[in-house]
Amino acid sequence: VDSKNRVWISTWSGGINIFHQDENKMYSNNSPYMDDYFKTIAKDHKNLNKNHGNENETRYAGLKSARMVYGFKEDKQGNIWIATVEEGLICFNPNTGRIKKLQNNPNDPSSICDNNLLSIFIDRSGLIWVGSLSSGVSVFNPYTYKFGHYKANTNDPNSISNSQVWALHKGRKTG
Repeated sequence: VDSKNRVWISTWSGGINIFHQDENKMYSNNSPYMDDYFKTIAKDHKNLNKNHGNENETRYAGLKSARMVYGFKEDKQGNIWIATVEEGLICFNPNTGRIKKLQNNPNDPSSICDNNLLSIFIDRSGLIWVGSLSSGVSVFNPYTYKFGHYKANTNDPNSISNSQVWALHKGRKTG
């Protein structure tokens, strides 16, 4: 549930679904309502999220390709961070419709470690932690726009035990 009382729901291959509790209405990738919802955002924000000048196409089209979603987290600025399989990490601003995909670049060691993500967590300092299918944990610093990494290393007893990370959780006492 985000700060505007919307419930973000992921499905195995049905992509992103958003339930507006106040309207008692479900918006999903498979519904024409989702397109209408994002066209409304475009009009409400002076068409800031129009895609290439086509007023009938919003940047939401970039979210439609995210068919397998493992989790959502909202940051302090109201952005929704989306952990996906195949698409990497997506930052979505529901107020403007802007989308930024953060994907692995094999030539950039400060990029995300993998595009197949299974878990997501935002800590109290604003760092975004994502667990991957086979490459460990990436930690994104939104202030430097760089990732750090934790991977399994059998030669290092202080590394994580496996590079497949299904869940991330904050400790109650230490945070």
